[in-house]
Amino acid sequence: MKCPRCGKIITAAAAACRHCGVRIAKPCERITRRMTANGRIAMACGGLLAFLGVVTLMAQAYPVGMLLAVIGITFCVIGRMMS
Repeated sequence: MKCPRCGKIITAAAAACRHCGVRIAKPCERITRRMTANGRIAMACGGLLAFLGVVTLMAQAYPVGMLLAVIGITFCVIGRMMS
C-alpha cells in the first residue's frame, strides 16, 4: 500500500509511514458494518417512499406524490453513498 502523504510503499499492517512518519488510520470494522446496515435501511425506506410516491401520483395527488418520490429517491441516494 502507498503512504497518503509521501506516496512511498509501506506495509499494509503499518501504523505509521516509516519514511515521513504520518499515522495511518485503519477503519474500524464495527463502524463499517453499522454504516453498511444503515445504508441498506435507508435504501429500503427510500424505495418504499418512492413506490408510494408513484402510487400516489397515479391516483392524481400530484403535490404529495412528488414529495414522496423526491424524498424516497433522496433516501436511496444517501443509502447508496453509505454502503
